[in-house]
Amino acid sequence: MIRYLHNAEIDRHKWDECVSGSRQNMIYALSWYLDLVAPGWEGLVHDDYKAIMPLPVRKKLRIKYLYQPLYA
Repeated sequence: MIRYLHNAEIDRHKWDECVSGSRQNMIYALSWYLDLVAPGWEGLVHDDYKAIMPLPVRKKLRIKYLYQPLYA
């Protein structure tokens, strides 16, 4: 099951382990990098961090939207 998690709910250790164990191991998906380029990012998590997807979010007029962070 895929869950939508807010920033404070994300287990950063499991998140980074999933990224490190992936074939597409890129710095752009690591939690510490996302904290720098997209503060307040959120994520989609499949099962127990078997698959993840970072969601860099911002708000404008109380509407959340996704954006492409600089350097990512």
